[in-house]
Amino acid sequence: MTCQNQETSVYLLSPLIEANDTFISIINTLVDIQLKLINYDEADKISPQQEPYVLLVDARFTEEELFELQTLPILKKAQASALIFAPEKANLVLVSQWYNLAGYFYHSTPNEQFCDELIKMLAGHNCLPKSLLIKLFKHWQAINHQQANPTVKAKLSLTRRELEILTHLQIGQSNLDIADSLFVSEHTIKSHLYRIFRKLNVSNRRQAINWAQLYLSEG
Repeated sequence: MTCQNQETSVYLLSPLIEANDTFISIINTLVDIQLKLINYDEADKISPQQEPYVLLVDARFTEEELFELQTLPILKKAQASALIFAPEKANLVLVSQWYNLAGYFYHSTPNEQFCDELIKMLAGHNCLPKSLLIKLFKHWQAINHQQANPTVKAKLSLTRRELEILTHLQIGQSNLDIADSLFVSEHTIKSHLYRIFRKLNVSNRRQAINWAQLYLSEG
């Protein structure tokens, strides 16, 4: 089972896999491609090429890092992307927002099946599991049914980390204070705040605090 596909590049972004990893050699052999391994720190420095490419993202990054990746050009401009080594219980908020998601591969996915579906992705097909599509449909339905209630819709869209950051905002902590409390960078907090403001339809932290005091105290 090989695929001579010289037009589409394949990037692999992982916190754990190294260049000499068995996984890479297996994929290169079965699919007849050269995976281009990149790490998290250099992902925001890569300028996407003009030719099409597929981006494989290792889901063993932290949730915060996975949400952060969604802001990077290398993900937004990919022809298709896939989460690999992904948990059986998907984070539907994360997955529903993921750019050009065409594959979701569990820890238990056999290498042969992964390679078969990677070839299909390179040919432009969507390879998301049917069970995940059903869960996503129900997730979108739940949100769409709340169209008449923007407050409930906003609550449903907030991640656990975003709710946590709102709690820190309410006690008057600065971005740096929150970053220190959560052991992340100040840049990560700013990215979270950008998404929070957008979801709540507010323009600054004071408005976000007012929203949280009005609606999150209800439980």
